[in-house]
Amino acid sequence: MHDRKPVIGIIDSGVDWSLLPRVYRGRGFQLDKDGNVYRSADFLDKLNHGTQTAVAILSHLPQAQLCVAKVFSEGLATSALQVTSALEWMIEQDVKLVNMSLGLITDRASIRNVCEEASARGIVLVASSPAHGEAVYPASYASVTSVTGDARCAEHQCSYLHSPQAEFGACVQSKTRGIAGASIAAAHFTGLIANTAAVTNMDYCGALAQLRQSADIRGLDQTPWLGPNAQRRKHN
Repeated sequence: MHDRKPVIGIIDSGVDWSLLPRVYRGRGFQLDKDGNVYRSADFLDKLNHGTQTAVAILSHLPQAQLCVAKVFSEGLATSALQVTSALEWMIEQDVKLVNMSLGLITDRASIRNVCEEASARGIVLVASSPAHGEAVYPASYASVTSVTGDARCAEHQCSYLHSPQAEFGACVQSKTRGIAGASIAAAHFTGLIANTAAVTNMDYCGALAQLRQSADIRGLDQTPWLGPNAQRRKHN
């Protein structure tokens, strides 16, 4: 399928030094004093969030390379402009699978439009969705595959929920303590897509369709974990 090692995009807090051998390309996306986005060469992780999502992804396909966009710097807060710019850069790099273990509470046209553009180009976008509560973006867009944590799933399993909260569920546990939940679940699911594509020689869109058909678990967990009564809908 690939004429190079598989490249997986990560929009997060960067990665630490230990993962530099796995980095294909990396950039930082920061705001200047006037609120404009600028690109930098700094994609090193100060928060350990992006590093742990990357480790979760690579646990499913160790040979993959990473295209890293850093949008979190001093804390786990970012802006629509930074996420939009990072996605635009991923499109420029011709990355076909992108993980976004993040969620913004406001629907912004800029992110919606670039997600739609990416999807139209055959790029699979995966984003985390909380186990309960209000909609977050980009997970709520129809052009994005939404993933939440599902305690029923082991590391190499996924659930097909097809629910208002998320389309898929996946393992909530990271390799180390400190990060768990929907962020790690989205990363595990991104890794499952990459692994499925590598094993079956499908593209990522085909691998995603395969996981819809072959998910280990189907339907909601009827415990409070996934909030089965949450009212959410995809935004078309």
